[in-house]
Amino acid sequence: MEPFITPEYYEEFYPNAVDEWTLSQQLQAKYGNLDKIENHYKTFIVSLPHYLRTLAIISNEVQPRPRKTSH
Repeated sequence: MEPFITPEYYEEFYPNAVDEWTLSQQLQAKYGNLDKIENHYKTFIVSLPHYLRTLAIISNEVQPRPRKTSH
């Protein structure tokens, strides 16, 4: 879980949370738990197969350009 992937989790604690470790510290200090992170991972794991299927569909739909050959 990185700030550039899930910035909405880090915005509240900027600039003190710069990675998952420091975000965890900030969440624990403010809320007394890590529910936000735990809920994110529960959702991420469930949605990952859908994400991978979507990538597979996209990669099959977007064909590479044919290479120009010189004769």
